[in-house]
Amino acid sequence: MLNIALCDDEAAVLRQLQQLLAEALPHTPYHIHAFSSPAALAHAAGHGLAPDIAILDIRLEGQNGIQLARQLFPDPTRTQVIFITGYLEFCSSVYETAHVYFLLKPLEADAFRRALEKALAVHRALPAQCLTVQTGTRLQRVPLASIRYLESQGRKLVFHCQEGELTCYASLADYLPRLPPRFVQCHKSFCVNLDYVAALETSRLILDRDEPIPISQARRAATRQRFLDYALPPG
Repeated sequence: MLNIALCDDEAAVLRQLQQLLAEALPHTPYHIHAFSSPAALAHAAGHGLAPDIAILDIRLEGQNGIQLARQLFPDPTRTQVIFITGYLEFCSSVYETAHVYFLLKPLEADAFRRALEKALAVHRALPAQCLTVQTGTRLQRVPLASIRYLESQGRKLVFHCQEGELTCYASLADYLPRLPPRFVQCHKSFCVNLDYVAALETSRLILDRDEPIPISQARRAATRQRFLDYALPPG
């Protein structure tokens, strides 16, 4: 699933960006993280958000979007940055940090689509971040982005992925240190990729396919906090 971060202090622009994304990506699964301030985006990034694409306004309250990109997505980064602004004086300043496109407001659908296509092309050309999993005598590379959740079943560990299931002889503890911050252990037998969580209930997480994952009582407070830190801006 594609993770896209939006940061603009104008609510109307955030709504327009979401509409443009819906029109440009009708068949691509993606999740939007929308922020109205640089502090909110920085907070989420500090708690594990690592977007594939970040669309940033340059003139933001309290911080320049170029400075924000340099702070959150320094080279080398896997995040493809698209800058947007209504001020021509920033045209040369954008080259102070890595980015794939620069768009002027008001945003036009065709220009936005070209920017998104370029960002996607660069992103797809990057080598996937993977876990190496041993199944029998075979070593298999599993893209982290494809893992929905891990489930411990006795002496076996099941990787529930977008493409299907993969089972190996291992414990959840063997793999927890190798997972990025967007994975949260919500139960002694389950560790979930927050990218795929659609909703949080008292005793379970609901994934995007309406798949329930239990939350143990001992981990409810920590799981709730991790979900809120990842999915919602502070405030």
